[in-house]
Amino acid sequence: MKILELAEVSASQLQEIKKLESEVLKYDGTFRQAYLSTQYNFDRTMPAYFLAYQDDRLIGSLFLYADDPSDTTVYLFVKPEFRSQKVATDLISHAQKIIQEFSITDFSFSTEQHFLDENPWMMDKVVKGPDYELLMSRDNKPATAEDENLQIEVLNADNLDQVVELEHRNFPEHSKEINRRYLEANISDPSIVTFVLKLEDSIVGSTSIDIASDNNYFFSLSVDGNFRGRGFAPKMISMSINQIATMNSKPFQLSVDHDNLAAIKAYQKSGFEEVSKVVYLKLKD
Repeated sequence: MKILELAEVSASQLQEIKKLESEVLKYDGTFRQAYLSTQYNFDRTMPAYFLAYQDDRLIGSLFLYADDPSDTTVYLFVKPEFRSQKVATDLISHAQKIIQEFSITDFSFSTEQHFLDENPWMMDKVVKGPDYELLMSRDNKPATAEDENLQIEVLNADNLDQVVELEHRNFPEHSKEINRRYLEANISDPSIVTFVLKLEDSIVGSTSIDIASDNNYFFSLSVDGNFRGRGFAPKMISMSINQIATMNSKPFQLSVDHDNLAAIKAYQKSGFEEVSKVVYLKLKD
């Protein structure tokens, strides 16, 4: 077995990873697709893709989503017929060397509760964290989003500064520089669409959708604190769904903290239903 450590992958390698991921999700009865881009990683020179090959066949992959070195997420996929052959162990070993070299202080593995229920032996090797997310999904049918006072438009250079200010007010733990870096990356990436919600001339919300995978994946939602409680979040979600539905016919997916009741309610109003629970695991010492 040969393992490659790469900071970036070619288009053909990315397709290999996605094909492996789809096979594993189907076999395990799980749903969560990994975000397989390094554009948000804190150091893009760091190897984040670990690819295990048997001859020329991809049999396992590990990806480090490392936007924060104190909270890095690991996505691990191994072909079912190659499990129990130390593929995962060797991939993790390679990743741990990089984790140490680049001073990543904390990391966890993303999986789903269904996988743990079907593989209880895993709990001999890992510890499940207390927090989890609800994975929610809906079809591509139009959503109800009537409000003549609201409009959405795509994030661009002209409205960027206003959205940076909005994000900083809502998430003051993130600096304006970090918010700007994320939003500028969204503008430049054709696989991501970020919408801003406008009430007359004021920007009152934003949301981002990754359209590159098998699902249109909502990964950000923000409404100005001064305008909460007016139903703007579900309307923005629904308006965004209707816009994306003109671009492709894929279903929609998202994950949300299990205790974020306001966001869950907003997503439910837009037609989303829970399909799974996403949990995070740490290796036992």
